[in-house]
Amino acid sequence: MKLGEYMAEERIEIIQHDNCLLEIVTHGFKGVCCDEILELLKKHMPDEDFSNVKWTREHDEPSTRRTVSKSKKQVRRG
Repeated sequence: MKLGEYMAEERIEIIQHDNCLLEIVTHGFKGVCCDEILELLKKHMPDEDFSNVKWTREHDEPSTRRTVSKSKKQVRRG
C-alpha cells in the first residue's frame, strides 16, 4: 500500500437547502482542526448564523495535524 492510501481525505462540503439554510459538513478533520475551520467560516461569512453547530464524535478525537517536536538532539563532541 502507498502512503496516500492511509491518509484520510480532508474536505469541506457546503450544502444549500431550499429554505436557504446552509449545511457545512467536514470530512477527515478532527479535534482542534474543526474549531479552526468554524472560526474561519465565521470570519469569512459574518452574516451567517452559526449557533446551531452540531459536533460529531470526531471533534473529541486528537487533531489530524502532525505535531513536530521542537526539541534539539544533543550531540556529543569530543
